[in-house]
Parts: sequence; C-alpha cells; structure tokens
Amino acid sequence: MCLVTALMLSSVFSNSFEEQRALTPFYSIAVEDIDLAKLNITVDEKLKYPKFKKESKNKFSVLLNKAHFDYYNKLPDLDKKVFIKIVSLELFREIRNKNYLSEQYTLLYKRDEAFNIETVAIVPMTYEKALPVITDYNSYNDWILKDINIRREGEKGQYFFEVNSLRYFKEKEQQFLELKVSMTKFSKGSFTINLLIHDSTKAKPVPSVSLAMNGPSDLTKDLGGTLSFIALPGLPYFVTYFTGRAEVGWIYYKLIPLNLIQSQFVERICTVLENIQYKAELVKQH
Repeated sequence: MCLVTALMLSSVFSNSFEEQRALTPFYSIAVEDIDLAKLNITVDEKLKYPKFKKESKNKFSVLLNKAHFDYYNKLPDLDKKVFIKIVSLELFREIRNKNYLSEQYTLLYKRDEAFNIETVAIVPMTYEKALPVITDYNSYNDWILKDINIRREGEKGQYFFEVNSLRYFKEKEQQFLELKVSMTKFSKGSFTINLLIHDSTKAKPVPSVSLAMNGPSDLTKDLGGTLSFIALPGLPYFVTYFTGRAEVGWIYYKLIPLNLIQSQFVERICTVLENIQYKAELVKQH
C-alpha cells in the first residue's frame, strides 16, 4: 500500500531497456549512489543530444554541447546525478513514431526500512506548454487514474487494493491531494491518505512538485515523493523523474517481497505514466 502516492505522478520494463541493461552501468543503481567523481564531462558542439560512453569498468564520459553543458553546471549535485542517469539510459535522443510511449524506466529497492522507487518517462511536449496541465491539480481525478485498477498485459485476477479517487482541496494557503483506496484482500477496508503539495514548478534550473503526508497513518509511518522536470535547452520534449520513499513498520519491511510491490504498484505507475503521455498528446494537438 505504501507506494500508492506514486500512482498519481508518473510492460514495467520496456524491451528496449531490457536490452540495454548490460550496457547501461546505472540501470540497477539508485541515483543517490552514482559517483560523480567517476565521470568525465566533455563539450562537443556537434552534438544535438547528450551522449554517454563507458570508458572502463569505473570510468564514464558524458559528451554535451555548450548549451547542455551550461545547464548541467547549474545543477546541484543530486540533480546532476539524475541528469547523468537519464543520459546513460539514452532518453535524450530523436523521438519518432511515438516510441516514447515505451520509454519508461523503473527501479524499486529497499533501504533504511523503507521502500524506494525511481521512475523516468518522456513527455512529448515542451515544459512550458505542459505547465498548465501539471499545476491543474483539481483535474487530476478526471484523467490520471484511467485504467488504474485494470491488470496490465492481460493478466487475470485483481490487485489487492483499488484506487477509488483523487481529490484536490485547500486548507488556508496549503494545497492537498486526498487519495482514497480500498483493500480487496487481506485486511479489507477503505483508507484515506492526505498529501501536502509543495509546488516548485517555476523554480530553476529543475522545477518540481513534491508530496508528503502530513502525519503517520495506519498504512505507513512516512510517505513522500518528488516529481522533477528535466527540460534541456533546444529539445521539443522534457523528461520526468519521480523518486518516492515509503517508511513502513519493521515487520512489513522484512516480510513484503519486492516482487509483490512490483506487481501491485509498479504496474500502476506505468499506467499513470502512459496516462500522462497521452494527456500531453491531447494537449499538443489543440
């Protein structure tokens, strides 16, 4: 239940990423574990898109044109690591024939008694054009949860919880999203999670939206996540990077296997990522 926040923001690994796994050194490495000291950043004005090279087991090169090099140098270290991971996944490149709909990446792992997740997806429009959609929190329930309770890849059965609604509301100057879910197995019942919105969508150089619980609940001790928007100069699209963390009780942390989280949560995240991409396509056409 604890990673359900990610559902509103973002097959689980596309075939293209499966093929890249052996070639991409950061495929199974969390962003925070990337060592910037092992990277050589070089300017190549002939490049339209950033390029990643593996020089040796522990040495890597990133080639950037001047505009992208200047962008990179403005980033704080953590955002530099996000940028490097996206470059290593070869997401900054020519996008044709809507191939971006399969360009999704997800990493799920346990650390410090919490479930952690990273997801990356391409949004096929400029960030400036997408911004009104991103900040229209009141409309999220109308489109972002489409098919959220339907199993992917034709699998039978149902998820052990259903996502019922996502409501936006305000209290004084604070904005919230109210997520309602119901359990279909195990301990049946309905639950409400209120998530405080921290809107940094106009910040530079990396705008973002963060969500956090305003107190512990029956489902989780702590829950939060940030959706960052990486928009490179000169490119007609941007990339979303979501990182989320759910701290649970020790017994759940030890007993719940990652493959269960994978089937129950990550599948839904992929559905939401596709909803975001399709929504962007509709906006782009008007």
